[in-house]
Amino acid sequence: MRAAKWWTCRRSLRLEVREQRAAEKMCPRCRHTRTGAFPADVTTPVPYGVGIKALAVYLLTSHLLPYDRTRALWGDPFGHAPAKGTLQTAVETCAAGLVGVEDQIKDALIGADVRRNDETGVRVHGTLQWVHVTSTARLTPYAVHPKRGSGAMTAIGILPAFHGISVHDGLQAYRQCDGAHALCNAPHLRELTAIEEHDQQPWATHLKALLGEIKDQVATARPRARRASTTRGAPPSWRATRSSWPRAMSPTRRRSWTPRQRSVGGPSNARPVTCLIG
Repeated sequence: MRAAKWWTCRRSLRLEVREQRAAEKMCPRCRHTRTGAFPADVTTPVPYGVGIKALAVYLLTSHLLPYDRTRALWGDPFGHAPAKGTLQTAVETCAAGLVGVEDQIKDALIGADVRRNDETGVRVHGTLQWVHVTSTARLTPYAVHPKRGSGAMTAIGILPAFHGISVHDGLQAYRQCDGAHALCNAPHLRELTAIEEHDQQPWATHLKALLGEIKDQVATARPRARRASTTRGAPPSWRATRSSWPRAMSPTRRRSWTPRQRSVGGPSNARPVTCLIG
């Protein structure tokens, strides 16, 4: 006899309503009546439980589902969808409970040796605002602010107090950090791809391959507690790339395409980091 097993779920998905009763007791001597307390999250006659609220917050924040789609995800299989106000209250309640955790994450990032920074635009009620991110391998807080530059970074409160190595794309606002600076290679790859596709320059292709090989070497060296390779141990594509530079920079090959310009405050304290590609 053989057996087979598989994961499945019930065909009939439905919400359950649980009732908790609070007993009332009267003192036989003083005739004073005392009533038992309900859980702290029971604030209305029939509220949504913690499990439903937690799953809704997870879908809204981790999977970035819109409120309408989150309500449809509840309504279609379960036949009952929470109101948008209920979902918003759940998100706000969860955010308020995580204030202490957020402070701990910020403190850990301020004390980190190396951290990565970036920003991107986002629409909030039809208005352009900015999502700012500061991260290490294990910590990543997000903050939305109407501004993109130093004013937003000061308000968020991480960058001004940081004194380690700040990895970024060269935006001038990051230079207010007192520590060292390193340029992320992800923007370098995007610009090299544009040069490769628009101007068809072979050196850009070689340099992209070189950055990828350096990244692989760093990943191999890290488990053995070795630092990234120097130019003496560079991959073979380094020689081909270096030989292509004079031709690429000649007047007849000067590219007409201009990448997005960023003020980087001079190259004296900018060190490209080879381990942050993609």
